[in-house]
Amino acid sequence: MAKIMIASFSVLMILMCLVPGGISGEVDCNKVPVGNITECGPFITGLSEKPSPKCCEGAQSWLSVPAIDICICYKAFPSLVPFQLNLTRVASLQCQCGLSPGFADIVFCLPRKVL
Repeated sequence: MAKIMIASFSVLMILMCLVPGGISGEVDCNKVPVGNITECGPFITGLSEKPSPKCCEGAQSWLSVPAIDICICYKAFPSLVPFQLNLTRVASLQCQCGLSPGFADIVFCLPRKVL
C-alpha cells in the first residue's frame, strides 16, 4: 500500500512540473495568440495548396507560448479560429513554414474530432 501511495505522489509531482504555474496555475487566454492561425484558413481547409507567408507568421506566433496554453485556450474559445482544424494540414505547417519541432507538441494536444 505504501508503494502505491509513493508512486501516486511521484506521478502527481511530475504532473505539477509539467503544468505551467503548477496545478492551480491559470492561463490568460488574452495573451495567447490562438486566433493568429486565422490567416491559415485557406490552407487548413484545403482551399489553398500552400500556406501564405501571413499564415506561417501566425503559426510561428503559436511557438511564443507553451503548447499547453494554445490548447487550453483553443478548447476554451474555439470561436477564435473560425474554421474546423484539419489536424493533418495543421501538422504540415511545421515543414511548410519551417517551424521548430515544438510545433508538433501543439498539434498533439489540440482536440481531435470524433466521428
